[in-house]
Amino acid sequence: MDLASLATLVLKLREFLRDFSERRTTAKRQSERDYESTLKALLTALNETQIYIGKKRRNKSTEAKLSRLWTAAALRIRNYDIDLAERCQMKGVYWTSPDSWCDEDIEKTRIAIDEVAESIKKLL
Repeated sequence: MDLASLATLVLKLREFLRDFSERRTTAKRQSERDYESTLKALLTALNETQIYIGKKRRNKSTEAKLSRLWTAAALRIRNYDIDLAERCQMKGVYWTSPDSWCDEDIEKTRIAIDEVAESIKKLL
């Protein structure tokens, strides 16, 4: 291999490594944004639920909204924590018909608001 060919090869390798590094940095930033969006979905569902519980007044429309928030949070977290995703999904199911759940069901599925809040806090 002559010197000109070697120099061309080195330049192409350098360009490849630079492009690879840029793609990796971009992927890492996207992953961080995805994780932040996931945390935002979880915290929104949690905060809206805590606000609603604090009002101590039933509202079917709000319960439907909470169901949608928990279901959306379940979809977001599934790539990071499957156990929490399943619990968030159950939380969404719970809010479709809270009267049909007893304390034992809530305990068994680990969807009590304090328990879910602790799990979310560990992700921060």
